[in-house]
Amino acid sequence: MERLYAYKRVAVWALSLLVVVVMLSSCYTNQSIMLKTPDDYPFAVYNDSLNNKETYKIAVADIITINVFTNEGRQRLGIVIDPLVSGVGSGSNAIIQTQMAYLVEPDSSIHVPLIGRTKVVGYTIRQIEDTLTHKLSKYYNTPYIELRVTNRRFMVFIGGNTAKVITMANERTTLIEALALAGGIPPLSKAYNIKLIRGSLANPIVYQIDLSTLEGSKLGGSMVIQANDIIYVEPVKRNFDQALQQSVGYISALVGVFSVITTIIVLTR
Repeated sequence: MERLYAYKRVAVWALSLLVVVVMLSSCYTNQSIMLKTPDDYPFAVYNDSLNNKETYKIAVADIITINVFTNEGRQRLGIVIDPLVSGVGSGSNAIIQTQMAYLVEPDSSIHVPLIGRTKVVGYTIRQIEDTLTHKLSKYYNTPYIELRVTNRRFMVFIGGNTAKVITMANERTTLIEALALAGGIPPLSKAYNIKLIRGSLANPIVYQIDLSTLEGSKLGGSMVIQANDIIYVEPVKRNFDQALQQSVGYISALVGVFSVITTIIVLTR
C-alpha cells in the first residue's frame, strides 16, 4: 500500500510539473522579433514633400552607369561603332551616344575618359550630371547626361522568417510596391505595425506605418523608398505555440514518465 501511495505521489508531481510548463508557456516572450521598440518610442512623422526630393548621395561601391548623348539628346538611335559608342550623321551635326559603367572606388572617385578622375561620393545624381555635362561640353556637341546607380537596393524582413534584398529598378518605388516585390504580407504578420528604418543604424529615422487602414494605405502608396532602407513587418506573437515547440522535448519526457507510473499503478492494484 505504501508503494502504491508513493507511485501516486510521483504521478501527481509529474502531472503538476507538466501543468506548470504549460502555464509558463503563456508568459513566453518571442525572442525572434527584430527591431523591437518601446511603447513610447518617438517615431518620425512622414513628410511627403521632403521624401520626394532627391536626397540620395553616391557612396563608395556604388555602380554608376553614365549615358552621354550629343545634340542635347534629341535623337537616341544610332549605328553601333563599338560597345560604348554609337552615332549617326557627320561633322558637327553628328549625334553620338556613349554608355559607360563605373564602380565608385575607395578614394570616392570614378575615372571618366577625357575627364579623368572625378569625385562623386557625397554628391547627388543631379549634381554629378551637371558636373559631367559641363566638363564633357569641351569634347561633345551640347552633351546630355543620364546617370543611374544600378545597384541601389533596400531590404525587406517579413514575419520574422523571410528576408529579401531587392534592387531598385524603379526610381520611385513606393512602400506598397516594395512589399509586393517581397511577396506581400503573410497572414501571421502585423499589417498595422510596419517599420521603415532609414539612414545610419547608429541614429536611424524610424517610421511606423499602418497598412490595415485605408488612410495608412494611402501613406504607403505615396511613401517613396530610398536606397538602403529597411522595411520590417512584425510577426504576430505566437507565444503559446512557440513555447510548446521549444518545450516539446520536456513535455514528451514528462508524458512518458506519467504513462509508466500510471501503468505501474494499474498493475500493482
